[in-house]
Amino acid sequence: MVGRPAQATRFIARLQSLAEAKREIEAWRRDYNESRPHMALNDLTPGEFVRQYSLRPTAEGS
Repeated sequence: MVGRPAQATRFIARLQSLAEAKREIEAWRRDYNESRPHMALNDLTPGEFVRQYSLRPTAEGS
């Protein structure tokens, strides 16, 4: 979405309404939190992490 002040200014200038701003910010938030790899998840996306680790057997063998 925005990385520098100049980018932020252009982003804000093109928005037509508060509702549009909310949609844009939510889309960015979802992409940032759900689609990009995270270092804390061993460079996996959250979805990849869940799929990889939910398939592992637990210590109890289930």
